[in-house]
Amino acid sequence: FPVTIMVVVPATGQETFGLTLVEGMACGVPTVCSDANAFPEIIGVDNQDLVFKGGNAESCAVRMAAWLGKPDLERRTKGAQLRQRVLRNYSSENAALYENAFSRAKKNK
Repeated sequence: FPVTIMVVVPATGQETFGLTLVEGMACGVPTVCSDANAFPEIIGVDNQDLVFKGGNAESCAVRMAAWLGKPDLERRTKGAQLRQRVLRNYSSENAALYENAFSRAKKNK
C-alpha cells in the first residue's frame, strides 16, 4: 500500500482558507505550506517550521528536505500534532457550532 510521508501545499495567494492544507494536516503527516493568506494561522504558531516563503521554490525545497531528513518518530509526532489541531479547531462539529453562533448573532442584530 502507498504511504504518504508528507503533504506540500505551495499555494501562492488564491486560496483564502486552505482546505487542502487542513486536509493534509488531517492525514497526520507533516504538512509543509507556503505563507499565503491564512496558512500560517491555520497551521499554528507551534508549527511555523513547516511554513515557507510563498512563490519561492528554493524555500519550499529547504523545508521539504528538512522534514524528510528528520527521524521517522519526529515526523510521526508532528503529524499527530497537526491531526489533533484539525480535530480541535476544524472539525465538522466545530464548524456547525460557529455556523449556529453566526446565525444567532445575525438574528439578534
